[in-house]
Amino acid sequence: MAFIEVMTLTMWAFIGVESATIPSDYVENPKRNIPLGTFWGTLLVGLVYIAISALVIGIVPNNLLQNVPAPFALAAQTVFGPKGAMLVAATAVIAAVGSLNGWFLIQAQIPMAASLDGLFPHQFGKTDKRGVPAFGLILSGLLMSLLLVVSQQETLIQTFQFMITLGTLSILLTYLFSALSELVFYVERPQTFKKKNLLKVSCLAIPTIIYILFAIYGAGRDVITWGSLLFFGSAPLYVLVRFQKYRSQS
Repeated sequence: MAFIEVMTLTMWAFIGVESATIPSDYVENPKRNIPLGTFWGTLLVGLVYIAISALVIGIVPNNLLQNVPAPFALAAQTVFGPKGAMLVAATAVIAAVGSLNGWFLIQAQIPMAASLDGLFPHQFGKTDKRGVPAFGLILSGLLMSLLLVVSQQETLIQTFQFMITLGTLSILLTYLFSALSELVFYVERPQTFKKKNLLKVSCLAIPTIIYILFAIYGAGRDVITWGSLLFFGSAPLYVLVRFQKYRSQS
């Protein structure tokens, strides 16, 4: 069970890779630059993660790593003293603030794109005079803050782990549907696939589906319960979209 839980937490480091395609309208030559940037960026980050983790494992004893909440800060403190731990903590804050810029962009673009495609209420597609989808940003921020308040755990670390697991679960569902769609497309549109592609599709989609199902199970009962409530709680949005389409056509 512990191994399955690690599978779920590990996915947190990799979710969002697909988000590189969201601002494609603002990227020069996106067909070339987005795949290149995604590949090399993921490879570079993966190498950095492995190198730093190996360094921390080599510096900090295993019995301390099992219980310490901030292993990187502890490793820096072991080598450089208290100032090293403060430097690592400050760097983590800067990195978190920097990542917020990208997430703010994504949080604004996803609802707006869905709205423009007719899959989300039209309010999310409206922009202000500077082209910012303010309604989507404000509502998303309010909902995330509300979720953070109602899901408070005993400690801040437990709250953070709960939130990242819940966020990972929500992305895993989209990954699951994407993997299933590969098989569905092959069944519904066999003329668009060459016969030799069936093996490639199966070798990619089936292991992916199995891995995702295990990762969803590893999220735990509480997270799955919250995720189900949020997932099915979006049903009123579908009703609103259908109602708006009906009014616009009548």
